[in-house]
Amino acid sequence: MPKNTNITHSLTGSRDLILSFKTKYNNILKTRTERLEDEFRIYITPEQGMVDSRDFSFMPAKFPYNLIITLGMTERESAGKIHDEVPDLFYEMPVINIDNKNENNQFGQLNIVKITASSISEIVGELFQSVDKESISKDCADCLLTGIISATHSFQKQNTTPNSMNLASYLIEKGADQQNIVQHLYKTQPLSLIKLWGKAMANLNNDEKNDLIWTILSKKEIEITDAQTNDLYTVLKKIKQNYSDGKIYIILYEDEKNNYTAIIDAEKIGELSEKEFGEPISEGIYKITLETKARKNAYNLVQQKIKENI
Repeated sequence: MPKNTNITHSLTGSRDLILSFKTKYNNILKTRTERLEDEFRIYITPEQGMVDSRDFSFMPAKFPYNLIITLGMTERESAGKIHDEVPDLFYEMPVINIDNKNENNQFGQLNIVKITASSISEIVGELFQSVDKESISKDCADCLLTGIISATHSFQKQNTTPNSMNLASYLIEKGADQQNIVQHLYKTQPLSLIKLWGKAMANLNNDEKNDLIWTILSKKEIEITDAQTNDLYTVLKKIKQNYSDGKIYIILYEDEKNNYTAIIDAEKIGELSEKEFGEPISEGIYKITLETKARKNAYNLVQQKIKENI
């Protein structure tokens, strides 16, 4: 990733509010501001008499952006917190919508949705090829090939297509280091983490009605893998990467006291109730201990809590 890349999960404060005053009949001599504990004041000194409130108007400024490019979003709401904070952004700015999912609702002014593509990286790579092949630098080729290899599990999944193979070959010609990418994606993972990931995938469930992807692990299943509790966060991240259709991702696991604990990734929908779920551990990630030792009740409890607090 380029060093000057800035990743943010919020656009709060990205749009100014304009306070406009008509000066045709009464000019403004000066203004000053004052910040108090719970308010911010603007003082306006007119040239004549008093300020007429009818000469005032308020309006939002234009957004300081020219274009929105979305990757892997099926709808505007998939932007999560950004959409919740600044919904007008997606209606006032032109949107290029790039996706490979059949359920994409074509919300952009330009929709590049290719459901036969193995990955978003494949679509973006083909776009670069068609617009300007020389624009693909070595760093760019590495990133695109990483996306393709990750989405196809190193060309072993059924979503591998001739196009993805041809593009991968071209990216290697442009300098992408396939061996290095595979090394970092797979071979550098500790065996214990790989075992834990396997157990989690074996127990994976998809609650399509509630957009929940979840798995559950017993204390014995975790002990067999020799994995650490912190490895569960890595596994949750991997599940999210491989099942991008969901909105909330959950790992339920049995702790040392035989209680079930839930690690929840709700980044796509924004914040959960702090009263019920506490402060997030990181952006969109929550951890709560459930009041049950019964495996069959664990998911029902956390699912109900989520439904009541979103």
